[in-house]
Amino acid sequence: MENYDYFAVEYIFNLLCACRMSSNYDCRSLLHSIHKRGLSDFCKLKINTGYKVPKISFWIHLCQQTSLLNDGEMLYPTMFAESWFSWPLYDQMNYLFKEWIEMAKDRKTKYNRKNLLQFIATKKKLNTTQKNELTGLQALGLCSGEIISNLGMAILDNNSKILTHNSEKWRIEKERLLISFPPNWSSLWNLEKYVSPKVQGVYLLNARNFRLAVQRGALENEPKLLDIFRDELGSVIPESICKSLEAQAVIELKPGFVLEFSQPEELKRLRQVANLRSELDYVLSPRHVLINYFDGFQVINKLYRRGLLSENELITSKYVSLPNTTPGYLPNSDRSFMLLLLLVSKGLNIKLPTPPGFLARLTQEMDDQTKASAIKHSNKILKELIPSSIENDEIDNHTQTDNELIEIIQDIIDQEGSVDVVYQKPGVEGADIRHIRPLLIEKRGQRIYILAYCHDRKANRTFRLDRLKLV
Repeated sequence: MENYDYFAVEYIFNLLCACRMSSNYDCRSLLHSIHKRGLSDFCKLKINTGYKVPKISFWIHLCQQTSLLNDGEMLYPTMFAESWFSWPLYDQMNYLFKEWIEMAKDRKTKYNRKNLLQFIATKKKLNTTQKNELTGLQALGLCSGEIISNLGMAILDNNSKILTHNSEKWRIEKERLLISFPPNWSSLWNLEKYVSPKVQGVYLLNARNFRLAVQRGALENEPKLLDIFRDELGSVIPESICKSLEAQAVIELKPGFVLEFSQPEELKRLRQVANLRSELDYVLSPRHVLINYFDGFQVINKLYRRGLLSENELITSKYVSLPNTTPGYLPNSDRSFMLLLLLVSKGLNIKLPTPPGFLARLTQEMDDQTKASAIKHSNKILKELIPSSIENDEIDNHTQTDNELIEIIQDIIDQEGSVDVVYQKPGVEGADIRHIRPLLIEKRGQRIYILAYCHDRKANRTFRLDRLKLV
């Protein structure tokens, strides 16, 4: 058998994998996903060998006709696809051929398609209408021009014996999983639930891909990734692969845009990234962080591009319905009051979930005098809201070292407890007593910070360790 006998199966396999892994379902993004898998170059090769390949719309309609893809706007493989990939090649191609006939819009076209293989095999002269149908027949690999292929002859003669093939065992070389062509399509379909190919037949077994595989459910869903390896490898799975998979962290998206980290250390590590710290600022616990509702998709997309979240989390965050944020007409007095509230909340370090661009739209038609008045009144309110300071001489004279503080605070974090601290704010003469619940200990440059929930301020606050003492 020649490799191009599998072309239709391979094209459908790649199309369904692209649909399964794509977070966007428009034709352009789907074509981009297929191109990344190297299928476009393969199509050019088939054209050079006489197998004219129709547009992607042909394959989508064929997959929908054969119940391999759903009929909705969001293209996604059906449960039948997994079963179809386990069929022998003869059964797969015979099924595709019959459904291609049924795709015909009228009886005459259906008749021409049904008898086209017979006409080609007997070398009958084809009319223009019949020649136009050769595109679909060639796409299925049943002919090359007006010459019937071995695959087409097998379908015509109902002879499945010439289409038998035993797939080779998979093998691992260093950090690469190598799969010979043609593969066991059913096992490959299960594998690509978790791992995408670098190039055709090559899958990188590195930390990034393992992380994404675990995020996609490689250790929980059936069949598990290690079980797929055991079935298809001709040797024992290397112990390093098992350990690497089991050591991977997982981030789970909970309702309300809450991220749950399986390992608290990963939340600490991500908060060290400059463009992520502010977006992961509202920490609820050492393993949970709340994402701003209006920035949810953008944050999830950043984590997805880093390989830390799967397509499922990205799709979920994208299709969460957002409220209508289009502003109606407001007089300047109302706009000034809303600006006042925003300035006061900012002065108190309270992060309100304002819609993107809200402040710009709010002040767009506001004159300078109104803006100045809002700023003046906000400063006055802030002075009244900030509690009076405690004199420095009221603080315990005992000096705690950084290591002592870190050890004590880490114990409090592990116990999910709270503690009273005295904190010296920069630029303020006195110090404040705060009742806090420590959440994370972070190092930024040469300084150490404590991220904690402040019961007095009813919000998360960041405290510099060298300005903090335990009461």
